[in-house]
Amino acid sequence: MCTPNLLSLYCEGEPYADYFLENLPSLDSAYIGLDVGLKKDAERFCKILKGLYNMTCSTLSDGWVEVFSKYSSVLRQLSNPFHKLRHLKLPNCRRYCSNAVSNLLGLSPHIETLVWEITEENSIPVAGGDLPLNCVLCDLKDVEVHNLEGCEDELKLLEFIMKNAVVLKRISITTTKALSSARERELIEFSNKLQCLSRASSNLNIFFLLKSVTSLGTEAD
Repeated sequence: MCTPNLLSLYCEGEPYADYFLENLPSLDSAYIGLDVGLKKDAERFCKILKGLYNMTCSTLSDGWVEVFSKYSSVLRQLSNPFHKLRHLKLPNCRRYCSNAVSNLLGLSPHIETLVWEITEENSIPVAGGDLPLNCVLCDLKDVEVHNLEGCEDELKLLEFIMKNAVVLKRISITTTKALSSARERELIEFSNKLQCLSRASSNLNIFFLLKSVTSLGTEAD
């Protein structure tokens, strides 16, 4: 696909064939929702991402997690980071994928906003390696997290972001609904742990919205 005037791309379904994207200088936004089951699917997924280096806004749905964790070796195809990407949305994102999200952030050095929407249905752990050691998020200012469960993997990713985002201003978190007082206590404990983590930005505010059956509680720092 060679379309210099293309502004927006929507791609969804199974990557049943190889797609080559090139010469997309006008591309502003892209939605990629491809199913990845096999390594060849991951390779095709990466070929699509490789042609999207000019995009400023991106939405990646579900399948990218497999690429950035289970099939992380194919990421070598992405030789050019997404230097122009400013806004990233990850809807329907499964839990236990901190390494996948952090690797994606590592390819997006100038990202400004991140929206991480965790699905409550798909909670199967995804195999993956360690988080990147050297990753400075020099422009990330705003992070939204939806349907947080309060697990260690989520805390691990938030710690990674707080440690590397030097101008981060806001982290806004909405939890899953707490169906018992014991569950509420677990989420409050998670919030307390989060507030105690070291942070690279001195101007960071953390907003924690705890959903309960009887009421909604907020905590802010």
